[in-house]
Amino acid sequence: MLRNGEHAFLMYLREEGDSGFTSRSQVQSDKMISFTLENGQVDQHPAHWCVGISECLKAFSYFAEHDGARTPDVIWHED
Repeated sequence: MLRNGEHAFLMYLREEGDSGFTSRSQVQSDKMISFTLENGQVDQHPAHWCVGISECLKAFSYFAEHDGARTPDVIWHED
């Protein structure tokens, strides 16, 4: 998860080296959201790849309660 204010970008990887899945919003937007990584690097992702914080927390709970499964409550894009 990357977070900037109310925006959260989620990535789900099935195994090491997997291209994985990334979250998508139901709202289309051309806006870009900046995320500062721990090493100081700044990445930008489209706002329509982000979900709200409450949706993000629900995804974490689902992951923990379902043995690492991907929640069906998030729109996922297979990368």
